[in-house]
Amino acid sequence: MKLKKLMGMALVSSLAISSFAACGNDKETNSDPTTQPTATTAPTEAPTEAPTEAPTEAPTEAPTEAPTPTEAPTPTPEADPNTLYDYDASTKSQSLYFQDRGGIVRWVSTDGHDSEQCFLITGRSQNWHGTYLSVPDEYIGKVLHVSYWAKHTVSEPIMISCTLSVIKPDGNGAWPERANNEAVPPNEWTFIEADIPVYADVTTPMLCWEATDLNDFYIDDVLVTVVEGAVAEAQYQDLVVEKPDLSGVESVSLTFNDENLFFGNRGDGTPAIVSGGHDDDFAMQVTGRSASWNGAQVDLSDYKLAGRTINISYWVKTEEATEVNVTLEENFSDGSDTAYNRLASSGDITPGEWVQVTGTIEVGANTVKPILYFESPSDTASFTVDEVVISFSPAAAAE
Repeated sequence: MKLKKLMGMALVSSLAISSFAACGNDKETNSDPTTQPTATTAPTEAPTEAPTEAPTEAPTEAPTEAPTPTEAPTPTPEADPNTLYDYDASTKSQSLYFQDRGGIVRWVSTDGHDSEQCFLITGRSQNWHGTYLSVPDEYIGKVLHVSYWAKHTVSEPIMISCTLSVIKPDGNGAWPERANNEAVPPNEWTFIEADIPVYADVTTPMLCWEATDLNDFYIDDVLVTVVEGAVAEAQYQDLVVEKPDLSGVESVSLTFNDENLFFGNRGDGTPAIVSGGHDDDFAMQVTGRSASWNGAQVDLSDYKLAGRTINISYWVKTEEATEVNVTLEENFSDGSDTAYNRLASSGDITPGEWVQVTGTIEVGANTVKPILYFESPSDTASFTVDEVVISFSPAAAAE
């Protein structure tokens, strides 16, 4: 019994010692900083990687182009109010602005002043033949500066001039001013310029280009401007005549028995009263013609015919087979190109026979200078006219 008690006590002591030793070992393990815990072994299979998605690229937007700025339109330069004419032959249509004055104007594409084009004046049969530009009425009383380049191919120097043609207050023509210089040498472009006063008391002013003898000539870069502030005073006050108001006249009858010729020269055409009329003693004969437009003319401006109708009847005789026609030249208040409209046509006339001709025409509403004239397509034919009756429709009543 005593032995069993001793054995039980020894067992308890052994267990206590073991427990104490175990506690001491735990304390050493925790205090040793060099001892690392055993790492958990990573799984042998590679982890499923998150799918690498190609990143959605931001949509490539077409770059918005900066809008092309609307260019401000190039302003059309305003016409210079002081420029009347400016013709450099750059277009063929410019030749249409030049009127024939016994000569013919042609646009040619060869050897211009500073380009390949210029104007050729040809077909001249008198030294004053050439071409002209009308000067509108609003420029009467002003001074014009005229400049141009001129050339010719004659073997010796010649004059190439720009002359002012006007009608004086007494109804007669005059050529008071001229732009020229020393004679133009052959085959050389020569610059010519001058100030030309358009006197305040003239009508129907024209700038006329002409040359020595019957030679062809060229002009280019024609410029006509107004000399700002300059005034062209009246020059013909001593010729001013009071003109009767003929707007109420409705007809003019001419038998030439009373020595009233009524018509004047047109070009080289010279009218005169002669014996041997159609049905009486006298008639008007036209001789000396050298061009188709030459003949006999009368200015009807004093009859105030704008917008009215003209009727004509006449008897005519020729010594060769040709026509004798009546044409109305109309000059307009707005300065537009002069018009030439046929009023009556005889058709071919049997030589030596009297033929009656009639015709009618309406005058333009803005016509200020109507000129009625006889002419013939034959340059040199003489003709005799008698029993001319010109009638006008009534003038509109003044409002």
